[in-house]
Amino acid sequence: MALKVNRTSDSEKGFTLIELAIVLVVLGLLIGLGVALIGPLTKQIKYRKSRDIVNTAKAAAIGFAVSNRRLPTNAELTTITRSSDAWTGALKYTPVGALTGANICCTNPVLLTVNDRDGNNINNVVFIIFSTGEDHTDDTTVGTPPPDFNIRTYSTAYDDIAEFVTIDELRSRMDCSSLEIKPKNLPEGVEDTSYSSQLEAQGGCAPYANWQVTGGTLPAGLALAAPLGTITGTVNTSATPAGTFGAGGCPAVSASNFQAQVDDSLGNTAPVQSFTINVFPQTLRITNMDLPSGTEGGSYSTTLFGAGGRNTYSWSISSGTLPPGLALNGATGTISGTPAIAGDYNFAVALSDTCNTTSKAFTITITAPASGGCGVPLSLSPSGGALAAGTVSTAYSASISVSGGLTPYTWTCPSAGALPPGLVCTPSGGSVTISGTPTTAGTYNFDVNVTDSCTPPRSATGSYSISVNPSAFPPTCTLLASPGIVAYGSTDALTWTITNGPANGTFAPSSGTCSSFLNSSGGNCTTAALTVPGLNTFNLTVTNVSGSSNCSVNVYVGCQNYRVWNDSGSTRDFLITSTGTCRANRGNGSEITQNTRRLTPGTEIDEFYAIGGFCSAPTGNILDYNTAMNADIVINGGNGDCRVNFSGTDR
Repeated sequence: MALKVNRTSDSEKGFTLIELAIVLVVLGLLIGLGVALIGPLTKQIKYRKSRDIVNTAKAAAIGFAVSNRRLPTNAELTTITRSSDAWTGALKYTPVGALTGANICCTNPVLLTVNDRDGNNINNVVFIIFSTGEDHTDDTTVGTPPPDFNIRTYSTAYDDIAEFVTIDELRSRMDCSSLEIKPKNLPEGVEDTSYSSQLEAQGGCAPYANWQVTGGTLPAGLALAAPLGTITGTVNTSATPAGTFGAGGCPAVSASNFQAQVDDSLGNTAPVQSFTINVFPQTLRITNMDLPSGTEGGSYSTTLFGAGGRNTYSWSISSGTLPPGLALNGATGTISGTPAIAGDYNFAVALSDTCNTTSKAFTITITAPASGGCGVPLSLSPSGGALAAGTVSTAYSASISVSGGLTPYTWTCPSAGALPPGLVCTPSGGSVTISGTPTTAGTYNFDVNVTDSCTPPRSATGSYSISVNPSAFPPTCTLLASPGIVAYGSTDALTWTITNGPANGTFAPSSGTCSSFLNSSGGNCTTAALTVPGLNTFNLTVTNVSGSSNCSVNVYVGCQNYRVWNDSGSTRDFLITSTGTCRANRGNGSEITQNTRRLTPGTEIDEFYAIGGFCSAPTGNILDYNTAMNADIVINGGNGDCRVNFSGTDR
């Protein structure tokens, strides 16, 4: 049966079945396409969001490092940025552990290695941070600690999102400045004064060390301390008095230019920096505190002293006047002369160098003389005549004093030989003392003179005498021989001294010049040649008005010659030098000498090995006359029989 549709107008028309079918097909296609697109679109959104999260975390870690000079720890990073990606997976953050606690600019640890998607091997990475993607699988970390990291092209097999930072990039962000020495004007130095200043470094990696001068010189006396960079010492640039420079221009300054460098803790060396230390002299000044007083009519001298400034100095009186009679030496600063009028004199002294002048006020007080001054004549007491008498061998003292005139006084004592023997003249201020122990009786006349300090000087002279009486005790004597042992035919020297003398003396026996003397307190003489071997005794008798006494001395005289025996223990040859005779093959215990070949004064016997009987092989042993004499003589333990052994012992 046929279906009939009546359409009265276009608006009243409906869908045909075909049209409706087409519409349904189109709607189905659209719904299927939408369902297929929803999954990929959602994944793309989460990837972009996770990438932003990773980049934000990277930026946060860099910001932390710039502010704190170190990397954040994992715990610290979670407080400043998001810790999970869009898929809620935890971000993987791996820093260089050493850099989480140390200054990134000044630490060189083992860094991380990253192989990027372009095949580059990057081995200076300080941290890496990444998302493990939708599959929550770490596809970036490889190996065991210390790990490496491989970043590949994003794909279905690799969906990690990774970012990393190299140490060079981070240090450039942190502005790790280069090591340098701060330029500065060093403080000025003052000659002969302690000095201290500090060089400073910046940048690089503290602590700084190994400061050193690489060119030029520091001022003399200063040194740069290598560990600290301090310049210390006492400035000593000029070999002049304290704080003073040598001659030169003005202003007085010595400039020392030098260059310094320093290392940081990583061994980096700063570029050389130049410095200058200017050294000035100390302030020009007069160092005297007060000037000494003087006495009217007396000699006066004092010296002004300066310091600082430049050599040489010149001195002048800038105001007031010196005491009459005194003058200032402009070159030496000495004030000297003879003040003429007592009083207080106020004046100022100016000291000038080649650059500056300074002045200082002083007062010199001139006092009147204590004993009348130059208007009062000198007077000696006693004025002259006989002083107290003395006695031989008895202590003596007498004084002569002066008054008047102007001190200090100058005494002139009697000439040599004028005073009694044993007495001396000793001046002391206003008197002179004559003292000692007289040794010789008699009357002695002499003069004493004194001069004062007036201008012109005054003087006084007194003529005096001292009588010395003989001792009330008899004289005693001592007699010495030098030497006490002499060779046969030699002379000897005898010396005598007499107490309570002088006295006359007589020798027994009389020998040589040792016969007699008159009025002596001591002397010496020489005997004749002594030819009596053994003990010789010399007696001396001394006599004066008080009595007499005796003294003596023994002189021991050696033998005219000595017989000598071989006691060497072996047969030997012996040469007797007095005759030139070789006594060959003398056995032990046999006599070496013969009647006409003996050891005499001034000769010796030499020992030889018994080889051929020619005295040709000396042993080095000898026996001389004096050795034989000292061995044989009685006072040395010998028996005095003129017989000895070759070894130098008595036989």
